[in-house]
Amino acid sequence: MSYDLSFWVQSARMTLSPKQIYLRLCDGKTVPGLAQLPMADIVARFEQDFAKGWRRPIGEAAPKPRAKSVTMSWEKKRGRGAFQLSLSARAFRVDCYGVATKDLNRIVDIGLAFDCPLYDPQVDQRYSLG
Repeated sequence: MSYDLSFWVQSARMTLSPKQIYLRLCDGKTVPGLAQLPMADIVARFEQDFAKGWRRPIGEAAPKPRAKSVTMSWEKKRGRGAFQLSLSARAFRVDCYGVATKDLNRIVDIGLAFDCPLYDPQVDQRYSLG
């Protein structure tokens, strides 16, 4: 089973619903009112938090410095589970495949560390930071 987790920081005056923002981001559109994300720091946090028990697929290129977007994958070293991080300057999405709940929560914690609350499109719910 796959599960999609999406994250961004938006201004308090944003008039679009989380679902509208999510759909625009999925379509590759610019969404005014989203804050700039520290892409290199987010990548570093994923690499740090998923260094043990996970691996990057052989042959997947490392992200280029100052790239406008990054796509990276991780898979469990043993057992089931994989996910793909898609990161841009304004949002990131993690597509999870057979990932355990504790690891999904680790991903949510990374989002929270960068003030990016989770938007869960499966239930159309944007959670708060606190």
